[in-house]
Amino acid sequence: IQHKELLSKLQINRTLPDISLSYYRGSNSYSNHKTYEGFQIGLSIPLFYKTHKSKIKATQIDLIISRISEANTLIQLNSKQRELKSELVKYQETIQYFENTGIDLSNEIIRNAEKTFQLGEVDFFQFAISMENALELRTKHLDDLFKYNQVAIELNYLSK
Repeated sequence: IQHKELLSKLQINRTLPDISLSYYRGSNSYSNHKTYEGFQIGLSIPLFYKTHKSKIKATQIDLIISRISEANTLIQLNSKQRELKSELVKYQETIQYFENTGIDLSNEIIRNAEKTFQLGEVDFFQFAISMENALELRTKHLDDLFKYNQVAIELNYLSK
C-alpha cells in the first residue's frame, strides 16, 4: 500500500509546474581559452492535464482497492483466529473429560470385560466388543489430542 500511496503522490506531482535551475562552467580547447560560466533557469508546465488527471484517478482507485483488500484480509484473519480459538476450547474440554472421567470408564470396561470373560459369563465376541469400546475411547482421546495440537499450531502461526 505504501508503494501505491507514493505512486499516487507522484502522479499528482506530475501535474504541477516544474522549475529547474542549473549552473554551468565550460571552456573550449583552443589556445588562450576562456572559462565560461552561466546559469540556466527553466519552467515547464504540463500541457495535457486530462491525461495526468486520469492517471491520478487510476492510482487513487488502485490505492482504495488495496486498502479494502487489506481490510478484508484482516477481517478474514480475525475470523479464522476466533474460529480456531473456539475449536481449541472444544478439544480442550473433550481432553479434560477423558482425563477426568473417560480414562476411568475405559479402565473399568477393560476390567469388567476381562473378569466376566475369565468367569465365563460372556463369550469371546462380547469380550472383543467390550475391549473395542474401551480402546475406541482411548483412540478418540488421542485423536482429540492430535487435533488440539494441530489447531494450537495453526493459531500460533496466524498470531505471528
